[in-house]
Amino acid sequence: MTQHEIAEWIAQHRASFIGYARRRLRDYHAAEDAVARVAETTLRNAGRIPDASNALKYFSRALHWLTLDLREQGKKRRLSTEAYGQEWTLHAKDGHRQGEQRAALREALQVALGSLPKTTQIALWRRYGHEESLGEVAQSMGIRYKALAARLREALIVLRNHSALQPWKPK
Repeated sequence: MTQHEIAEWIAQHRASFIGYARRRLRDYHAAEDAVARVAETTLRNAGRIPDASNALKYFSRALHWLTLDLREQGKKRRLSTEAYGQEWTLHAKDGHRQGEQRAALREALQVALGSLPKTTQIALWRRYGHEESLGEVAQSMGIRYKALAARLREALIVLRNHSALQPWKPK
């Protein structure tokens, strides 16, 4: 296949590949980036691909391995973030006291989140709890991407500086 034929083929199947990558990565923008990277690689190797069925195999395998790699990188990033987050917890010697401290932290988080508007609380939960992309949350709320990003940035600053959460701030 020529580069032109492969480019047309990719354009024709782009939506299904983005859907596949989005399901694996749980982020639309990361899925678009992954499909674009695999498309570049496929176009570079156009001379080696004899027909459309082989193009499908090549593209699918490359996208599968790339999304797998990106998911692993995301897991490693989350693990390092969780390790940093452990510095925020009060260290206890016995499990009972640690349970009490977690309950106190949950209550403090509820108080701090309660100081935010309800729509901002929902946006924070969807973005960080459900790991939806900013674009998805903004679109469902009917606001611009940049407006949501600014709103969440301000909300995180409010939460970080909220008096209820001061005992859990790193020293």
